[in-house]
Amino acid sequence: MRVFDKTKSQELKEYDLEKGYLKNDILVKILPEQQEQEEISHFETLAEFPNGGKSVIKVIEKEGVPYLPEREEKEIINVYIEYTAEELQKIANKKEIVDIQKWFVEYDRICNEHARCQRMSIECHHNINEWDIQADKKARRLKELRGV
Repeated sequence: MRVFDKTKSQELKEYDLEKGYLKNDILVKILPEQQEQEEISHFETLAEFPNGGKSVIKVIEKEGVPYLPEREEKEIINVYIEYTAEELQKIANKKEIVDIQKWFVEYDRICNEHARCQRMSIECHHNINEWDIQADKKARRLKELRGV
């Protein structure tokens, strides 16, 4: 499917789906009236027979064209719409929220591992204080992004 700019005047070969999106649309072209044109042809003799008969072939010099009235031709296309600065910021915020949520899954795993190490009285290779500091920063950022 062809992709056009938002005015549908220029076909795009390259576009960035990180900075915009595709929307289905229809491109309408008005085709002009087509006048009928007669076929132009002649016959050529391939062989002549003693009884006066002939074997002939029709040679078409120019194909005939039927009459067609003015008409619309419709094509389904995609139109590339660039995101606004505000939309790009919302997308970036959503991605950041997802990244922070993934980080908290890992943080929970580390906290559980640290607690297990303490219960078993074995040394834990994670610096839980550093993880807690990061968790505090990320929790504040998450609240900020969510507008809480």
